[in-house]
Amino acid sequence: MSTTIAKKFAGRPRPCFFAMCGWVANQTGHRGAAGHCTGTTLKVWDSRQSFPSGHASFSMAGLGFLGLYLLDKLECQARQQRLLSPIQYQVGQVVSFVPFALAVWIAITRTMDYWHNFDDILAGAVLGFAWGQYCFSQRGRLRNIVVDDRRSQQRSTQEDRTGFINNENGAEAA
Repeated sequence: MSTTIAKKFAGRPRPCFFAMCGWVANQTGHRGAAGHCTGTTLKVWDSRQSFPSGHASFSMAGLGFLGLYLLDKLECQARQQRLLSPIQYQVGQVVSFVPFALAVWIAITRTMDYWHNFDDILAGAVLGFAWGQYCFSQRGRLRNIVVDDRRSQQRSTQEDRTGFINNENGAEAA
C-alpha cells in the first residue's frame, strides 16, 4: 500500500514515457509542446508511475519475508536438534537464499524492459524489504494473539458444555 501511495504522490515518468504517451514531433524534428500526448488517458497516467517500483517492492516484501522465515526455521532447527550436518546446514542456507535471489531477478527484469530506472527499483526494493522485515518481526506477536484466541475459544466451548467456568483450583464457578 505504501508503494501505491508513493506512486501517486511521487511518481515520475517511466523511461519509456515518450513511447507510451504517443508523443508527436513537430515539423522541425523537435519534440511537441508539453501536454501533446496522443495516447489514452490510462496509458499516459500509467507512464507516470515509475517511482518506486511496485514489482521490486512487492517481490522484496513477499519473497524477503519468505527468505527470512526459512532462515529462522533453519536456525531453530540447528539450535534445537543439533542433528544438522555442516552440509545440510549449508544446503539450508542456499535454499533460504533462493527467495532473495528471485526477488532481485524480478527487480532487475524491470530495467531490461525499460519500465523503471535503477533508482526506482532500488527505492522499491528497500521499501518492500523494510515492510517484509517489519512483518517478519511481528510474527511473535501474531502467534501470541492466535494462542490467546484459541485459549478463549476453548474456555467458551468449555463454558457452553458445562454452563460453568472451571477456575485454577478445580472448583466450578457459576
